[in-house]
Amino acid sequence: MRAADRPEEATDWARRGVAAHPGNPYLPKLNDELVDPLVAAGRREEALAVHRDAFARTTVLAAFQPLARTASELESPDTVTWALDLLRTRG
Repeated sequence: MRAADRPEEATDWARRGVAAHPGNPYLPKLNDELVDPLVAAGRREEALAVHRDAFARTTVLAAFQPLARTASELESPDTVTWALDLLRTRG
C-alpha cells in the first residue's frame, strides 16, 4: 500500500496485523510497517507507543532493538530509560 502511495491504508492494515499478533515480539517487521508511516506522518508518540507496547508485553531483545532504534531516530532517550527500568523491575 505504501508503494502505491496509499499511506493511510498501509497504516490501517499494519495496525490490524499488529492487533492480530499482539504477543509475538518476533514480528518486528510487522511493527515497523506500522511505525514507519507514523514517523513519516509526524505521529511520533504513536510510533513510539507501538514499540513500547510490544516491549512491555514481552521484554526480550527482539522487542527492545526496534524500540531502541526508533527512540534513537526520534531522539527520545527517555524511551530507552523506560525500557531499561522495566527490565530492572521484571528481572
